[in-house]
Amino acid sequence: GNGGAIYNDGTKDLKDNGGVMNLNDVEFAKNKADGNGGAVYNSGKLSIADATFDGNESQGWGGAIYNTSANGELYVKDAQFLNNTATYGAAISAGTSAKSTVIESSLFQGNTATSQGTVGLFSNGSLTDVIFKNNKVTNAEGDGAGALFLGSLATVTLNDVEFIGNTSAANGGAIATRIAENEDGTKNRNDGTLDIVDSTFVKNTAATDGGAIYNTFYTSVEAAGGAYVAKSSFLGNKATNGGAIYNDGTEDYNGKHAVLNLS
Repeated sequence: GNGGAIYNDGTKDLKDNGGVMNLNDVEFAKNKADGNGGAVYNSGKLSIADATFDGNESQGWGGAIYNTSANGELYVKDAQFLNNTATYGAAISAGTSAKSTVIESSLFQGNTATSQGTVGLFSNGSLTDVIFKNNKVTNAEGDGAGALFLGSLATVTLNDVEFIGNTSAANGGAIATRIAENEDGTKNRNDGTLDIVDSTFVKNTAATDGGAIYNTFYTSVEAAGGAYVAKSSFLGNKATNGGAIYNDGTEDYNGKHAVLNLS
């Protein structure tokens, strides 16, 4: 099932009301789901503050929280995510249909996923004043991302985020992105966006490409897309290729290549 402790159902009634939940000063420890959301499954409007998620586990997406559906709004502030595990997204995962995922002033430490990061976002999201420390993904054949994974439809902004000592057995010691694959097998880079400002990448490690960032997005920030990094620092990151950044040069079906703008 989904939601080892809480299932917040966002299905709307005839008066357009869905599940709304506020969680304050709470702790979720050692909850488990054989589906998605080791502690919490959300498809409604969920606000979490002053919370600790410790040692929760999901066999699917989101070791602590899974956010999904067009009504799925997740807001997290002043939370700690410690030692959570999942197949995908060790702490939080937000699906392609999720409305929004906002994370502020929170810590992610010691979380482990098979693939797709500690936080895996496939839709709209933002992270502000967040620390990722000593998180890891373990599958050398997977999507990688020791800390943050962005699916091909993700539109994400990072402001004042620290990535410290995260590791990936594949790409992206801190961050990895994914190119979209169409039904006919062709690749398309058009949809994902990533803006990074005032952030720090220290001693992150990838076994293959991109010790800090593995990028596949291509349009420029001026065109309201792609990947953009400003006022950020990279110190002591390691990978086989691209100790700090690996920008993927594989051509998609439109003849486009990844573009990463730094300033």
